[in-house]
Amino acid sequence: MNEKIQAVSAGLSDMDEFLKGDCRLPAVKLWENTHIKHQIERRRVEDTFTITDHIRAMVYSMLSAGISWKRMDGKVDISTGRILPIDEFFRQYDPQLLLQCTPEQLRDEIKNLHCASQYTFKQMTALLKINIPKLLLFEREHGSIDLSTNALLMVIPA
Repeated sequence: MNEKIQAVSAGLSDMDEFLKGDCRLPAVKLWENTHIKHQIERRRVEDTFTITDHIRAMVYSMLSAGISWKRMDGKVDISTGRILPIDEFFRQYDPQLLLQCTPEQLRDEIKNLHCASQYTFKQMTALLKINIPKLLLFEREHGSIDLSTNALLMVIPA
């Protein structure tokens, strides 16, 4: 069994080297440069995330549904994995500033970046009318969204 594990390990190492070298994937497309990977590493050293962290993750998740990530080419900061123009027009995920926006306004800005899908308007409506108010409530009631067991019950309409 030990030989099989070593063979699989060697194979994975070879695949990793291929993807990084021979395949010539741009650095921005490597797993270790994604926002998700950066957040996993951050979670290891920090107890809680802020409300802006949670809103960013929610927005990235919404935007990744139904569109090709190729549309993000040239828009991602490799050092953080963040999608900079999206962070900018989402007001750096400040909930008070976002709640001053309309779903139409956010949808139109997403369309201008060619990152919209058929679900974008519905997602932006849910973000502004349901999800951010719930996150603010969880934070107010529990001091942190991460400490709220009710946060697990939040549903993001598709």
